[in-house]
Amino acid sequence: MLIVLSSIMGYAQAPDTDKVNDLATAISHAEGFGKRHTIPSRYHNPGDLKALRGSTPLAGQVRIGKAGHIVFTDDEAGKAALRDYIVRMMDGRSPYYHSNMTLNQVARRYAQNWRPWVKVVSRELGVPPTTTLRAYFHSDAVPPPALSFRPLSAANPKPLPPAVSFPESHRVLDAVLDIPVHVPPLVEEDAPQHHRLPLFHSRTTSDGQAISTVRVVTSMQDSRPPLK
Repeated sequence: MLIVLSSIMGYAQAPDTDKVNDLATAISHAEGFGKRHTIPSRYHNPGDLKALRGSTPLAGQVRIGKAGHIVFTDDEAGKAALRDYIVRMMDGRSPYYHSNMTLNQVARRYAQNWRPWVKVVSRELGVPPTTTLRAYFHSDAVPPPALSFRPLSAANPKPLPPAVSFPESHRVLDAVLDIPVHVPPLVEEDAPQHHRLPLFHSRTTSDGQAISTVRVVTSMQDSRPPLK
């Protein structure tokens, strides 16, 4: 029971006052408040709020004008009514809106010409029109992005190393074999008796260091010189 009550209290958490003001300002601009001869400007009703005749009057309400638009005493009374209307969207008191609605869904109910309306509102708030009211007011309610993993194929469970290519050249093997190695002098009796005789070649570098190279031939009749 305590868990349920805690969840309900968290759902009805009061929205941030600054964000309420920002959303109220964005809605008033989308409704044309501040422009001459518009109903929101003439009626001091920045939210273009409507009411039924006989309903409980709002604070600062003077009368109900044509098409049900509320006439307020001044701009401040109209702004206060709009802010309270937004809070009702979030705390569950509104019969038309709830916190899980996106700005697009709010616009469809709030404005007859909803596409330019939501364009103005989302641009001024700096969020996409698919943002929910809950996500806008409570950033901690935005779920983290889902992580997806692609399983490896059963036939190839480990990723293959990148392929390495070498230029086709007949001298690649010669270049690999032509590596100086330091070996003790070889004599003919050290060679095996199965006609594979290592040939020894040595040279002295400019600093006096002796460098030897070894080349194995299949027989003593191989006339090619040892590798340099």
